[in-house]
Amino acid sequence: MSSITYAELQSRANDILTHRFTPKIIFGASVLLFILVVGQFFVQPTSSDNSALNPLTDTKPLPTAHDIANLHLFGVAPSNNYQGITNTRLPLILEGVMLTQPSSQQSALIADSGEPAKLYRIGDTIAGKAQLVEILSDRVILDRKDNLERLMLRPAEQSM
Repeated sequence: MSSITYAELQSRANDILTHRFTPKIIFGASVLLFILVVGQFFVQPTSSDNSALNPLTDTKPLPTAHDIANLHLFGVAPSNNYQGITNTRLPLILEGVMLTQPSSQQSALIADSGEPAKLYRIGDTIAGKAQLVEILSDRVILDRKDNLERLMLRPAEQSM
């Protein structure tokens, strides 16, 4: 067995690194390694047992657009649309509404018989005549003697 000196070892390593095919071999090996590592994330397994092939993947199916739409990201629209309710005959004017979350903090600005408007919340009694049931963006729903009535928001040109 022959002993190699440090100078000879350095000379041989230098010969290998300066060989004209060495950079191409190193580049090719790097590309192959990249393809093997990154490519595994794009290849779908052919077996029905995904967990046996790749334990890091989640076995739950991805949500569909319908699933995402059913998450109600912006809340749920009220189920009661109050289409069959008549306008109230009380001398009230709805001057404004403030919609908030939670709905218990919502309020309505309602004037009674030409008096200054007062702030009411859901459950409040308005002028001893009707109870405020719900506040919507363009109207409020009143309960007057167990009959639901609506009070619509005044159009902007009439409120000035």
